[in-house]
Amino acid sequence: MPLFKKNGFTLVELIAIILVLSIIMTISFTSLSKTIENSNNQKYDTLIKNIETACENYVNLPGIYRNVDSAINSNGSYEVTMNDLINASVIDEIPINPKNNKKMKNGKIIVTKNSNNELVYKVEIEWEK
Repeated sequence: MPLFKKNGFTLVELIAIILVLSIIMTISFTSLSKTIENSNNQKYDTLIKNIETACENYVNLPGIYRNVDSAINSNGSYEVTMNDLINASVIDEIPINPKNNKKMKNGKIIVTKNSNNELVYKVEIEWEK
């Protein structure tokens, strides 16, 4: 009759299990990190598109388009600030960068016309550090 009954795992088996689990966790963490980064990039792109749309809505407000059109015809471009959008109630507040949760320091939208005489919006943002 043996002195010891084998009821558990050996040290080598436990180390092998821990090694396999750590490899699985490393792969999962890497995949999760990339997913979060891609999600934040998509949120950022959506934020920029929403700012462009807000600017389009601002330009189409009564009395604004005439100013924009004449400024573009004389200067080649028209600058809309984030404060313009907030004061016109087109947006509610200064946006926050979804990539790092920092507030916008300076933001403007440059409105120009393309060769088809359509308005083009270019968002320029400087974020807090």
